[in-house]
Amino acid sequence: SSLVIAMPAVTLEDIVDPATQEQVRRGNASLGALSRNLYRDMQAPPQSLVTYRDGPPEYFNSERVLEGKHVVLFFGTNDPFSNGFVRTLRKVYASCVSPMEIVYISADRERRDFERFARQMPWYALPFRNNRHIFERYEIRRVPAVVIVSNSNEVVYPDWDFVKYITHHVKIKMPTALDEVFARTRAAKDAVNRFSALFY
Repeated sequence: SSLVIAMPAVTLEDIVDPATQEQVRRGNASLGALSRNLYRDMQAPPQSLVTYRDGPPEYFNSERVLEGKHVVLFFGTNDPFSNGFVRTLRKVYASCVSPMEIVYISADRERRDFERFARQMPWYALPFRNNRHIFERYEIRRVPAVVIVSNSNEVVYPDWDFVKYITHHVKIKMPTALDEVFARTRAAKDAVNRFSALFY
């Protein structure tokens, strides 16, 4: 006989899209009738990062992945603007020699869109969930956006215009320009508990 894996019971908070949450709250939709595509990734271990670069989702311990590294927080959604920037960011990611990692923070409202987009990325992502509080914390008003955090968890470049900086240096065939930024802002002591510091 085949093994049946029971999915955990869902709650209103498990719905990623705020508009759908509101429909359920008002009684215009039922939790049980909603597609699983609208729920957060409930298989993700706590404080993990996910990648789809080899096909199916693989989860990684965030502390091991981010230890001692600068972190480039990439805010985006599966739209033409963010898709175009991913092609640029891939060149930077492949060229950079400094200890760094990129983490995609999604504004996608459906898991299908999130996974299609994340499969284009050779880096990590926060598992699919509502990330509105992270967008608010870093004052992200539009996407794509990039925030650079040092190995000591200090935000060293908070500006949306850093997307333009990266794009410009790739166009003039200088994708390693970020290495200079990382060298200038590297701290002597590495931070710990990075997931809590960066994503809560």
